[in-house]
Amino acid sequence: MKFGTAAALSVLLGCLAPPAAAQTSARIFVFMVDDLAFKPSETRNAVRLLGLLRDESLTEADLVGIVSTGPSGVATDLHSFADPRRLNDSIRRIANGRPLPVAEAAPGSTAHDADSRRDARIAFLTATDVVRNLAKVEGGSKQFVFVSSAETAAAALEAAVADPGGELARAVAELASVARQGNVTMRVVDAGDLANANVLRPLR
Repeated sequence: MKFGTAAALSVLLGCLAPPAAAQTSARIFVFMVDDLAFKPSETRNAVRLLGLLRDESLTEADLVGIVSTGPSGVATDLHSFADPRRLNDSIRRIANGRPLPVAEAAPGSTAHDADSRRDARIAFLTATDVVRNLAKVEGGSKQFVFVSSAETAAAALEAAVADPGGELARAVAELASVARQGNVTMRVVDAGDLANANVLRPLR
């Protein structure tokens, strides 16, 4: 297993898709941008990925919401994409958010420090709250897109292997469980790699 990849994190969370009976023509999207631990390149990539979704995937029939965990402070309730101004405002705020200082890891170090684990846990607890609320929405195909920082993905995967009974590993498991029980399709996108846009193609 390679730490820090959205693909591996997706495997950890499980293949989450609602049953055929829950699929309808109406779609509800909530995007969570984990910019609490973003590097500048991840911020730029996240903005590009959200622009790709806006321009190539969403339709006027979709409802859209977006939240962030970090300095951009985005918390946009569900709204019609027929008027994309609120989504565009959220994208601008993420683009203009100041990335927090990222400490360089010591040479040869692979373990993530307490701050990284804390930030990752915040991300997963936030995601769980968002998915739990999304699960309560009646009707429509419910989609949750988790735009993860490489640091969050790496810390979560490390915790799953090294400390499976710890707080962070339990937070990851709870997110998977809430999404599955709520018939919420969840996709994890690595903000550090624009090639992860392939994850978004099924949304078109």
